[in-house]
Amino acid sequence: GSTIHSDCFKSYNNLAEHLKEYGVNDIEHHSVNQQENFVDPISKASINTIAGTWNGIKMTIAPRNRTPDELQEHLNEFVWHLRGVGFVWAAVFDFVSARLHLFE
Repeated sequence: GSTIHSDCFKSYNNLAEHLKEYGVNDIEHHSVNQQENFVDPISKASINTIAGTWNGIKMTIAPRNRTPDELQEHLNEFVWHLRGVGFVWAAVFDFVSARLHLFE
């Protein structure tokens, strides 16, 4: 499952229930009330991390491509990079490079 951290913006109320309408069932949603805490004492979610992550996502998407039709693809790519897949490709490249002499 996935966990979503957000601030307490009214639009995020009932987010997990709303996502279930689209077939997304394994979601936890935690929110941080920034008027009370910058780090939620229960979930440990941080307002700075939430804002920084969203800013990082937006910076990779041209404004003209921030449409509902394309957003999921951009989010998938962001998560792919976030999970260190770049390091996986570097490892594959190193593995292949070290064995190129076998094909000479």
